[in-house]
This record gives sequence, C-alpha cells and structure tokens, in this order.
Amino acid sequence: MKNWNKHFDEKAFAVIKADDFISLKYVKKEIYNFSVRELNLKNINMYKFFNSFHELNIDNLKLNQYRLKLINFLTKKKIFKKKLYKSFEKSISKILGEDIAVQKSLNVVIHQPRNLDFSPIHRDGPENSPYEIVLWLPLTDCYKTKSIYLLNKTLTENNLKYLDTKKKSHQILLNKKLKKYGKLPKIKFGEAVVFWSCLLHSVPENIENETRWTFNLRLKNLFTPYGKKGFLDYFEILKTSGLSNFGIDFEKKNY
Repeated sequence: MKNWNKHFDEKAFAVIKADDFISLKYVKKEIYNFSVRELNLKNINMYKFFNSFHELNIDNLKLNQYRLKLINFLTKKKIFKKKLYKSFEKSISKILGEDIAVQKSLNVVIHQPRNLDFSPIHRDGPENSPYEIVLWLPLTDCYKTKSIYLLNKTLTENNLKYLDTKKKSHQILLNKKLKKYGKLPKIKFGEAVVFWSCLLHSVPENIENETRWTFNLRLKNLFTPYGKKGFLDYFEILKTSGLSNFGIDFEKKNY
C-alpha cells in the first residue's frame, strides 16, 4: 500500500510490507518443521502444508491439542516475537516509537474452509488499551474471505451504537454494514494489516479452498496507558530505546 502511514493516520488501519522478509520466512519455516514432527507428516512441502492444511482431516480434539502445543512452542521462545517484530520494525516504530511492549502469548489462528468457529464483529478496546495496535499477519496469501473485515475509524464511530445492544435487529444491521462498507484487503505473504485496537473488525467465514493462518499480535508503546489487560499480566518488554536504557540504568544505580 502506497502512503500506508497516511492511510493509517486517516483510516486507523493499513497494509504494510515486511522490511525483513528473511525473519518472517524463518518463523514460517519453524512452524512447518514443528508441525511435521508433531503431526508425524511425511511427503508434504511447506506450501501444501499451510494452504491445504484442511486436507489433512485432523479431528477437532487432535487439532486443538496441536494448536495449543504450537502456541506454547512459539510463546516460550522469545526469538519468534523478535523475528516477527523485526519483519515489520520500520513500519511499527513509525506508529509506536522505539519503546515497544508486546503481548506475552504468541497467538496463531488456523481457519479451515467452512469452519464457523470465528469471532463476531467486535473491537478489542476499551478492554485493550486505545494506545495499542494489532498486527494481523497471515502466513499465506489472503484474499476475499481469507482476509479480514475492517471498518475505518469514521465508520467505527458511526456504528458503535449498534455494537453493545441486545437487539437482534441491530446485530443484523451491523453485520450488513460490515459486509457493505468493510474492507477485505488483499494481503500477500510478506505483508500484514496493522490496525488500531478500537476499530470494529471481524474475520468472515472462509469459503475459499485454502486454510487461513494468521498471527494476531498486539503491540503498544511501553510508556502509554494500559487497558484492563495490564502490563504484568498480559504484556512484556520487547524493545527499549537508547534513551530509555539510559534512564533505566540511572534509576538502578541512582547516581
């Protein structure tokens, strides 16, 4: 997306391109290697594994156990968060600055075709901080219903009145507006959607004949206010600036 930063400032979301594609490919390859071992797969290349994952016909119980093990594997090793951040560092730092906090759990979502287990239209804030962004990072090319619905800032503000109501008619209306006005950006592997935590969004039912793999990674400036999901419970330090390091050192030594 050309002028992505201007688009983000106006719409509160943008498609950004990886600065370090090698780091992103490293994470994808490690997921593939882990999965081949864990699922005891043979004679399946990386492209087919990710895009045709649904053809493995893994039952729900085994799939859930595998996904939990995968999340644990990715979360325990901090190199994966660092690699994902490094992949889009230039773009993220333009939004958040150099002092970065990242969610502790590295959540990967697998949506197979026709799977109806997905979140309805929602926004992460205000439970999450309004000083926070979401990096929606696909591991495959995403298009049409493999992508994500996003209502821009203005449309979000105009339609919040329909969100927290128990009236079924309001929910139906909101879903219609999402499908009519929401963006389903085309995202190639090596790109990601970055959006403000308070935007209304939802992933649609995936009716393409490919599996959707995505990271939902929440990041924020370390020194901005936190929401109900606080720093110690939900976030950890990913990176600090040179100036912050001077300040931290000063407070430790008290000189």
